[in-house]
Amino acid sequence: MTLNKLLSGLLVVISLFTGGVEDPLTPDPNKPLGDVLPIEKAVQEFNYLYGIEVVLPQYLPIHYTTQGGSIDQGALRVDYMDQSNNDDLLSINVFVGEEHLESEKRAKEVLLNKNITGYHFIMPDSNINFLIFRQDRLTYIIALASHYKDNKVDELIKIANSI
Repeated sequence: MTLNKLLSGLLVVISLFTGGVEDPLTPDPNKPLGDVLPIEKAVQEFNYLYGIEVVLPQYLPIHYTTQGGSIDQGALRVDYMDQSNNDDLLSINVFVGEEHLESEKRAKEVLLNKNITGYHFIMPDSNINFLIFRQDRLTYIIALASHYKDNKVDELIKIANSI
């Protein structure tokens, strides 16, 4: 009988621990951007790690309800999301050095302030527009997914010019 009680107790404990476990691929509604840091802290850590001064844009074309930053594999990522407006998203990725991406080959050149050339392209089958440019030993990739902005190229150029 003691063995039966022990096995029953073990099954109860196992069911308690496994019953409450969620699928790890299901996004946490309280963390729509995943595990992120406050933007200022992520930028500060990135600047310290790489000895460079990252400047973020002053112009943000979306009203955001959620924001956060992260550092992964030598890149700083800063996200602004508006959950109240179909999850509009502005994402800024910054790499130290001259990152050259395959997507630049199919991109259209655009001229930014300070005689900087940027490269604009649209992700196939999506509403995500990208702008890539290099400034002060950094490569910036700005992505804008917005359901209400008509001319995303102009918005991306405004964002880049505000850096």
